[in-house]
Amino acid sequence: MSWQSGAEHYRVANELVRERLGELHSARVVLASVDFADVEWLQVAGRRDDAGQLLAGVAKGLEAAGAELLVLSRPPVCTRRQPLVSPCPAGSAAVGGSATGT
Repeated sequence: MSWQSGAEHYRVANELVRERLGELHSARVVLASVDFADVEWLQVAGRRDDAGQLLAGVAKGLEAAGAELLVLSRPPVCTRRQPLVSPCPAGSAAVGGSATGT
């Protein structure tokens, strides 16, 4: 959800596509950046359902734009509270699809 982790995921996705498909290829990316301050505020206010609805709305928009893979990134600095999504070891969770579109 942070721009820092999103930038890293963008770089890695493009490097993987280049390695698999060749030098002139790049990842087809639909990107949405969520202001984590909004999510944090909802969490602090005890409104986890509203935070989930906020993120679900963003995910629906990405799906409508043609996204086939969803990567959720957490901020690089852990907060005092439990994250909304249990992260993979690299700090993100991926759901469905294929990174190369193949």
